[in-house]
Amino acid sequence: MKKTPKKQQPVRWIRSGGGRMALYEELGQYFTPDGLFIEDRFRKQFEAQLRGQLEREGAQRTAAWLSEHLAEIVDYLDERNLGAQTVRLLHTAVDVAERLKLDQLNLPSSLLRRVLAAGSTSTGTGGTRRREPDEKRNRIFAAALEIFSEQGFHNATMDQVAERAGVAKGTVYRYFSSKEELLRELFREAARELAEQFRTSFGGDGNLPEMVETFITAWLQFIERNPTLYRILQTEGAYLGGEGGAVFYEELIEAFPMAKERLAALNRSGALKTMNFHTLAFGILGFMDGVARKWYRSGMSYSLRDELPIILETLFNGIVQEGPGRKHFIPGGGA
Repeated sequence: MKKTPKKQQPVRWIRSGGGRMALYEELGQYFTPDGLFIEDRFRKQFEAQLRGQLEREGAQRTAAWLSEHLAEIVDYLDERNLGAQTVRLLHTAVDVAERLKLDQLNLPSSLLRRVLAAGSTSTGTGGTRRREPDEKRNRIFAAALEIFSEQGFHNATMDQVAERAGVAKGTVYRYFSSKEELLRELFREAARELAEQFRTSFGGDGNLPEMVETFITAWLQFIERNPTLYRILQTEGAYLGGEGGAVFYEELIEAFPMAKERLAALNRSGALKTMNFHTLAFGILGFMDGVARKWYRSGMSYSLRDELPIILETLFNGIVQEGPGRKHFIPGGGA
């Protein structure tokens, strides 16, 4: 007996965060990726949300909902160490509620104490730590890149770095307590530069796939501008106990405490498959490392921009052609 072909069910992609995806999408509208609160947008959209809730549920039910919802938001932002930004959001929310005659809010006192304490001791802005330009520090960085590249990190000395930078050895040690700290700061500096590209690419509103393409393009340009630094990142991390890459990548992740929320808000239309954010982020980071290694092995004989089409094709569409033989690995029915 001939079997009737089983109808293929459409794949439902698991949404990172499960039941909290709605919260990610909401907060991503009110914060930049690096954790800055967009007060005007929040005030306008939150007021519209409350008015709609009032029309549907009435004042008493809306006040109860608002207390629970604000507690969830504030608790979540407190986990992100956003301090002063959380206080600003709470202040704005209470102001909007009072204007709509919703003055019966009930927030846990322990939560309020924690947030107020965090707000009084921290700017809570998130974002990449910025330094004022320092000519001597920059000269030491440039010299260290040259020496580490020529001698290898293990064989290089701080004396050589000082001589190449044209400064006294004591000056180098005033900035960096050891050769390992100097290497670690080089990695952090690289992450800060790339973080600016992330902030530029995803800070506004627009087409998310185009934003991803813009960032990947900027990343390739960053590697081409800094081939020695990126090569050191790949080869010399072992001298930091294996944490060289971690220093670089964790700096990127920590610079954007609201990155996944922002991307979730930008992806409300479902343009991209939403999987676990950090798994996806580290996967792309590793992919780019592999592309860079291939480029180095070729003697950097071509422009990394030549790799852009295949990178984007792989990231957006995978490597297997559409058709009966294509297999999906993420189960359906995600939250």
